Amino acid sequence: MSGLFVVGLMLMISGIILLLHHFEYQFQITGYVLIGVGFLMIAVCGILQRKNFVNILIDMKSDIYFWKPDDNYAIGLLQDPMSGLLD
Repeated sequence: MSGLFVVGLMLMISGIILLLHHFEYQFQITGYVLIGVGFLMIAVCGILQRKNFVNILIDMKSDIYFWKPDDNYAIGLLQDPMSGLLD
């Protein structure tokens, strides 16, 4: 799975470099094809990893929900640095 992502990313980067440095018609077609195939590979990787991505978002949401910055001493000092000195 990671190989699909890495190859797709490299194809997209190669296509962008090709489009930026060569202005002939044949090179532009090749650059657009490389970008398209790379995007397709990354899209397939994203579709296959959809379940894992949703689980990460759910875990992050629960972590953020239970994290209360008001209870944290360091965050309180960042918001009002003089409050820690007066206590």
